[in-house]
Amino acid sequence: MRLAYFETLPELYKRIRIDNIQFARDTPELYHKRLDKFLTSLDEQTMYGQWNDEGRLLN
Repeated sequence: MRLAYFETLPELYKRIRIDNIQFARDTPELYHKRLDKFLTSLDEQTMYGQWNDEGRLLN
């Protein structure tokens, strides 16, 4: 279910979320917190954050 929803997300959103998680890989607590939040959002089928700059990055 997670993968099916993940594949429907905009490429920009996926790149930003993955980069944000990987950026914290040297801080295990922060890394797991970000990963857990992302996985929860996949389960809930929601997107979070200001990843598209109020719609300006979608064009």
